[in-house]
Amino acid sequence: MDKVIFDTNMYVYHHLQYSAAVDILRQYIRGHDVLMPIIQISELLSYPKIDDHPEIKRQREGYISLADEIV
Repeated sequence: MDKVIFDTNMYVYHHLQYSAAVDILRQYIRGHDVLMPIIQISELLSYPKIDDHPEIKRQREGYISLADEIV
C-alpha cells in the first residue's frame, strides 16, 4: 500500500473546512497508509488554545488517531 505524510497545515486547513484540504484528506486516507512524524504530533497539540477548547483538542487527537504509523 502507498504511504503518505501530510503537512501539519493540511490538518489545520481541514479543521477550517477548506474544501481542497477536505477533499485531499478524504481521497488519500482511503487506500494509503498515513504516516505521522512525532514532531507533527507535537505541532498539532501545541495550539495555544487547545486546553481551553475541548472540541479543538478532540479533533486534533482525531487526526493523530488516523495515522497508521507514527514515525
